[in-house]
Amino acid sequence: EPARFIEYLAQESEHMLKEALGMTLGDSRIVGVGAGAPMANYYTGSVEKAPNLGWRNVPLKQLFEKNFKTQAVVENDA
Repeated sequence: EPARFIEYLAQESEHMLKEALGMTLGDSRIVGVGAGAPMANYYTGSVEKAPNLGWRNVPLKQLFEKNFKTQAVVENDA
């Protein structure tokens, strides 16, 4: 499930941030995150259909912003 994957990704990222820099997600020094995904729509922030992942209509930008506690940009990975 995409939501669980992004949640896990955020948890692991926070673990690395803490160890390397003593930071947590939501720290004001983190100004944003970016992601490239198959069939991602920059304007809507969603992955409309990614057959190789089994994703359909996934609000990727929203999931990243919620879990990483900062602004997110989503691009097509092509």
